[in-house]
Amino acid sequence: MAAELITLTEQWIRDKLQLTHPCLGDVRSLSLPGTYEQKIQHLGSGLKSFIRLKSLDLSCNALVSVEGVQHLKTLERLILYYNAIPSLDELKVLFELPVLRELDVRLNPLTKRDPQYRPYIVHAMPKLRKLDGCPVRDTDRKVAIMKFSSDDLPQKDACYLIMHCCSVFFLISQGSYRKPLEMLLNLVDKHWRGERSLHQNNNFLSQAVQILSLMESSISSREAEIKNLRQQIDSLNSKAAAKEEQHKTEIQNLTSQLQEAHVTGKLNEQLRIVLEENVSLQRQLIKLEKQYLKSMIKTSPRTQIQGIFQTINHFLTVFVNI
Repeated sequence: MAAELITLTEQWIRDKLQLTHPCLGDVRSLSLPGTYEQKIQHLGSGLKSFIRLKSLDLSCNALVSVEGVQHLKTLERLILYYNAIPSLDELKVLFELPVLRELDVRLNPLTKRDPQYRPYIVHAMPKLRKLDGCPVRDTDRKVAIMKFSSDDLPQKDACYLIMHCCSVFFLISQGSYRKPLEMLLNLVDKHWRGERSLHQNNNFLSQAVQILSLMESSISSREAEIKNLRQQIDSLNSKAAAKEEQHKTEIQNLTSQLQEAHVTGKLNEQLRIVLEENVSLQRQLIKLEKQYLKSMIKTSPRTQIQGIFQTINHFLTVFVNI
């Protein structure tokens, strides 16, 4: 049985989440994933009162549009995973959200229809930090700027394109690249009057070559720094490997010492048991000798008694030596 498709209303949200608070503007987070019984197809005006909402989960529904979220100016996280949004045009209302940081549009038809949706969204939403569960990196932003800034340009003459490309590179430049690019832009502004091509302007070309040479030297310097850093990393890795090997050797030595200590403890315990058994045997022997002596006194003459004493003394001497 197919799920019921509904249009979102405030009352439905209250009933679904059992909200009893009179002021919906105090709600900071909403989770409204679809179920087998019901799926949201349109947002309508159901979110109009959630003016301080920061997180909204609408995953696993049947949304074909996100019309109705544009007034959520404090929204930072929006999950549209596994819906029915057909194209990027339906997402343009999200560009009006000033603080949106995380967006998930995976498993929507638009992702198959437009493979370039990720750089498009990154370009249109510069404050986005996470898209489809993956962080938005600087490389993503540079690719988006390069692609969609150039695609949106009208067909103009070559020098205008040069100026635009330089401005794009200026936006993405960092560190030592910033100054040469500023110089190049200033040079173009100085010589370009919108009338004739700069291809035959020797003054412009000579100065441009100097600026580009400066950029090349900066690149060479950066490459040298990178090479030096790589060497330092290799050296640190070697030291770390040596330390790790040393720690392994120390652990093995300590393990051997511990095993030897266990063996010594067992031998000491065995020696103690043997000594205790020896003492017990001596006591039993002395007791038997006394009993034998008493019996001999009753039945033997004096000489035999003396011989018995000598024998006893001999046995005692032997045991003492033991």
